[in-house]
Amino acid sequence: MGIDAKVAKNIRLHLKKQGLTQEKLAYEVGMSKGYLSNFLNGKKGISLATLQKLATGLQVPLKELIP
Repeated sequence: MGIDAKVAKNIRLHLKKQGLTQEKLAYEVGMSKGYLSNFLNGKKGISLATLQKLATGLQVPLKELIP
């Protein structure tokens, strides 16, 4: 499993723990649901800056998303 897949798995775990949807998280961090979905499904890459936004939206430290 590559690093993007591991990061996506960690994001999904935090979404589930917090009862958030992809749509809600995407809205909170100012990105499209489609972009987030494409990343979580392995179709797109993601920048470190965007990962930081997602960590902020999930209210977790960035290191919890990156293996």
